[in-house]
Amino acid sequence: TDEPGAVTEILSVGIDITARKIIEESLRRTMSELAEAKEQAEAADRIKSAFLATMSHELRTPLNSIIGFTGIILKGLAGPLNDEQTKQMTMVQGSSQHLLSLINDVLDISKIEAGQFDVYEELFNVQSVIDKVIATMKPMADKKGLALLVQKQDAIDTAVADRRRVEQILINLISNAVKFSEKGRISIDISL
Repeated sequence: TDEPGAVTEILSVGIDITARKIIEESLRRTMSELAEAKEQAEAADRIKSAFLATMSHELRTPLNSIIGFTGIILKGLAGPLNDEQTKQMTMVQGSSQHLLSLINDVLDISKIEAGQFDVYEELFNVQSVIDKVIATMKPMADKKGLALLVQKQDAIDTAVADRRRVEQILINLISNAVKFSEKGRISIDISL
């Protein structure tokens, strides 16, 4: 203003916010796309879980029948078996039980992802777990000419843990050892 107060000049400051507006719009679109992708992923996960639950049921039903019928045959209720037939039926039963365990593992993974997985502690006989695992894995090892050796301290009779998970861990470890070994032996050492 001049001395009497009349406006003589006007000073104006402007900032071009076009770039900021473009970035904000881009961010808004990205957030919308992420929200949509998240929704699609959650829907796919729900479908996967439903599929796994259905398939595990559909696969477990015939497998349980196979395991049951091989048990009946092995007990001699359908007539006597020779040694070779007993050996073959035992392998069928062991493989069926292993496949059932794998199906249960897949279902367990789905439960872990959903936060619904439970671990059960129980007192169990360690030798019975070892015997079951060795019986399951021996045909696989024999096929590759690998010996399975088990050493267990006599002091270890029982353990408190989730028996099924212990079996799963041992089967997974031995299965990997068999898969990646070409010759020799696989040793299992159980100690305190």
